[in-house]
Amino acid sequence: MNKAANFIKSISGLLIFIAIAIFFPDIFLYFVVALVLFLLCRPLTSALEKIKVGKFQINSTISALIAIVLLFMALALIVRFAVPMFNKEVNMVKNIDVGDVFDYFEEPINRFFGFLASINLVKSRDAAIEFLKNEVYNIVNWANVKIILGSVVSTTSSIFIGLFSTVFLLFFFLREPNIIKMIFLAIVPDKFENKTLKVLTSTRVMLSRYVIGLMIEVVCMATLITIGLIIFNVPNPLMIGVFVALLHVIPYIGPLIGSIVGTLFGVVAVLSNGSYDALLHCVIVIPCVIVVALLIDNFLFQPIIYSKSAKAHPVEIFIVILMAGSIGGIVGMIIAIPAYTVIRIIGKNFLGNVKFIEILTRKMDVGNK
Repeated sequence: MNKAANFIKSISGLLIFIAIAIFFPDIFLYFVVALVLFLLCRPLTSALEKIKVGKFQINSTISALIAIVLLFMALALIVRFAVPMFNKEVNMVKNIDVGDVFDYFEEPINRFFGFLASINLVKSRDAAIEFLKNEVYNIVNWANVKIILGSVVSTTSSIFIGLFSTVFLLFFFLREPNIIKMIFLAIVPDKFENKTLKVLTSTRVMLSRYVIGLMIEVVCMATLITIGLIIFNVPNPLMIGVFVALLHVIPYIGPLIGSIVGTLFGVVAVLSNGSYDALLHCVIVIPCVIVVALLIDNFLFQPIIYSKSAKAHPVEIFIVILMAGSIGGIVGMIIAIPAYTVIRIIGKNFLGNVKFIEILTRKMDVGNK
């Protein structure tokens, strides 16, 4: 009985932490987001705290404030950049003359649906075309856009609450980095404290590299795609480049979704200005530019990022991403690599004598930097 009581006592902190994650998911989410931002900002605050001019030296409070101010400036720039692009896209959708589009492409549309009717994939060619027209009208309908905007506005208050909570946590994480260590040490038994400290240090170093590297990869991908589309005179190149680059953080299926949606953005731009002759050019060029950018990313950007973060074989990464996707969907695929990195660090420090774990973590360099 005493052994059971001592065991429960030793893991009581972990049980409390799990309970918070289950019963207060919003608070747990704020904590996780603040932790990710901490990994992103910590190299900056560390560098700032080393600056010394005469007797003046930037302390942890000032460095934390500077980092948060820079984050807000970056967020303001993103909003300033995204809102006009969104409005432009909405206006282009509104300007599409659906009747004119169907009149221009009447012959190929009739042939296509006539073929589908001939092989019994649709009951009637005319009924199928009418259904397609109605669906396109619904998509273009301004009322649907207003409904979407209304739902966005209705969630604004919860967004601000989450933003304030996250920034509050982030400030104290940056000002007092030891808080994070104390939180994790509070949920592990005493005998594992030293190994836990090693895990936390290694995790911070490797995940910081991964988060920063991923941001650099997104910027590089957006730049490559945008420049490529400008060269081939594709309309709306910046929005397509940024959107595809952001979706690229979703392994494997992200680039596919980005290619489809990016092509749709280009099609909308072509249809809105009535230059229907450029539609085929747009449909061919956008996927080709994205594929070339992906090849450059796969052979240049990703090896640098993953070699300094996960330090795992590509087959490992592929299997882990598939498993994470089957468990957690798109979110699972996004967090697969950092989560796998943390698991391997924990395994190396706690189960390093197990042959399977030793093989998986053989290439890991968990030295403190």
